[in-house]
Parts: sequence; C-alpha cells; structure tokens
Amino acid sequence: MIRRPAPRCGAKAVAEFVDVFLSFASFLITLALLFVHGNAGLANGIWTGVTGGAEAAVPLPDHTVGVLLAEITYCTPFVMRPLHAALSQLDTAQLEVASSLGAQPAQIVRRVILPGALAAGGSLVLVLCLDEFGIVLFTSAKDVTTLPRS
Repeated sequence: MIRRPAPRCGAKAVAEFVDVFLSFASFLITLALLFVHGNAGLANGIWTGVTGGAEAAVPLPDHTVGVLLAEITYCTPFVMRPLHAALSQLDTAQLEVASSLGAQPAQIVRRVILPGALAAGGSLVLVLCLDEFGIVLFTSAKDVTTLPRS
C-alpha cells in the first residue's frame, strides 16, 4: 500500500480559503468587486484622492473589463479544485516516461500535466459560464454580450 504524505498546513489553508469562495453566489462576488473597484468604490476613492482627478482609475461597471474581472474572480476557485485533485492523483510514471524520452521539464508540464488537469476545470467553468447571468446583471453591463445573453 502506498502512503501519501499528509498535506502541509499551508496547502490545507489555501484549500479551505478556496472552499470559502466556492460557497459564495456570483452576485456576491460581483457586489464585492463593485464595492472595491466601482466608480464610488474604495480603490477608485483612494485613486481620486491621491491624484485629485475626477475620473475613476478602474471603470468597472458597464464595461467588458468589469465583467471579465468578475467572471475570472468567480470561476477561478472552480478551476483550482479540479486542478488540485488532478495534480494530487498524477501518475509519476507518465512524468518519468516523458523525461526518459527527452522532454524538458517545461515540455512535461505543457504536454503531460496541464492538458488533463485543465480539461476538468475548463469544462466545469464552461458549464458555469453558460448559465451565468448574475455577474452581467449586477455590473449593469447592458452592452456586453456573454454566453447566456447571446
């Protein structure tokens, strides 16, 4: 029987931190981003206070950038969990075979590890994006075309 080492405290803390974000609804992530990066948000308030300008540094609402930032923030934990599971169950024999065939470490990561690991997370994010309208709704991005609005 193969015994796997127990996860380190740091890895467990990161996994728990990711799990917290998995429990949030998409509109909560979007509202948090609006409170920080919105036109009257914390980051833009500091920016206009320091520079004395009237325009926000990050025009989050009503822009494609805001929708992308919210989608990336919301979907990243859904990629990280399957990626972590795939990497923890990776067969080292595949890595040894690739190395013995002359593959460099960067090639091993790009051609052996990432395709399988990202397929699981990517398919989950695709399913999420097909049904995600809360982010677009709460950012008020009426002119931004996303998968559920097309």
